[in-house]
Amino acid sequence: MEENESVSLKGITGYRMPRYETIPNIGLYLNQVVKYISDVLEPFSGMEITESMISNYVKKRVIARPVKKLYYRRQISELIFISFAKQAASIEDVQVLLLRMRSDYGEGIAYDLFCELFEQALCSSQLQVGVAKVPNASSERNRIEMILQTIASIVASKVCLERCFEELQAD
Repeated sequence: MEENESVSLKGITGYRMPRYETIPNIGLYLNQVVKYISDVLEPFSGMEITESMISNYVKKRVIARPVKKLYYRRQISELIFISFAKQAASIEDVQVLLLRMRSDYGEGIAYDLFCELFEQALCSSQLQVGVAKVPNASSERNRIEMILQTIASIVASKVCLERCFEELQAD
């Protein structure tokens, strides 16, 4: 990379997730849900949702069945959460977590909390990337160190996350 080149943060700088109350509650058909959530996920490469994925989540009872083929705010918010959470945990663990979120927090509160926490984490990660963009003789080395630090942080977080899910399932 040239000194002037940098990691592209296009689409995630200042990213805001839709809050629970802003998610449509008019009843959307499956293809409309996929479009809505795909727009939410668009800035994040590798994250997607498909009609078959949603159908499988319904079959596995991860989310509630649609009502007369229509999905509402609660289901849509849970599908958005699942799309993010499955990047770090198995769908079985996410299902357990959703059950606890519903019972401990009620509708929408835990989802909005996740939105806030994700945006904070994203902002913090962007600051780390910003450090790697400082042009100097060792900018490539700074970038490598930032990547190594991020991997170390992700792995450590994953280990802790797995322990938390083990404890959650033991409850």
